[in-house]
Amino acid sequence: MKKITVSFALIFGLMICSMHAHAITLYIGDADGFGYGNAQGYVGADTRPAQRAGNPHILDPGDALPDRNRDGRVYVNSGDDFDYRDGNEKNNIGNSGVMWTDVSLSRSNPTSPGRGPYRADQAVFTFRFNVPVAGDPDFGQDHFVSLVYADYDVDPMYAEVEGRRVEMKDNQFGGFDGFIWRTYTVVPWNNLKDGRVAVNIIAPKEPFIAFDYVLLGSKALSITGSSLPWLMLLE
Repeated sequence: MKKITVSFALIFGLMICSMHAHAITLYIGDADGFGYGNAQGYVGADTRPAQRAGNPHILDPGDALPDRNRDGRVYVNSGDDFDYRDGNEKNNIGNSGVMWTDVSLSRSNPTSPGRGPYRADQAVFTFRFNVPVAGDPDFGQDHFVSLVYADYDVDPMYAEVEGRRVEMKDNQFGGFDGFIWRTYTVVPWNNLKDGRVAVNIIAPKEPFIAFDYVLLGSKALSITGSSLPWLMLLE
């Protein structure tokens, strides 16, 4: 009988802890390689396989956005448009900005969200969350926003996170058209206290780009297993 009492007390204690433990790890979009998965059978603009670095199961930083018509570039009006969003993403369920992920943002894509020639310039991602309180694992801690994107090649383009400008590396940095990379920035604890973090994309001249997902968490998105280790040294 004593064992039963102790076990119940332990389980009840764990339940209380889990109920009050708020940790912020949120995605807008999902890590699915822009909807391509590992892009088996696709090549990049440089004719090499699109999957070439990092996680072998999805396109991620260091890989290439597919050159769908194999004309040596990834661009607007070049047969490279795609839309792999599901219904929830297309309908922007949660009003988070998820509709801007897993789709080529270009005027030649009839299903691209936004209007006009520079669709990405209108993209906004918004995280909403319960603010950690004293005793929670994330309480008082700065966090990070990480953004995975592909084929940035027309200046200027950058992200604004809570009003802070965040630079983005372009195709030239990667060495090929359709380059996939990530950018990140710290979000100070004081900016988390209202339960909201906004990410605005500034791209007034960029005609074709794609976003896989945006992540808000206690750590910046790391790049592991990359076949391009020298890029890490240049960041």
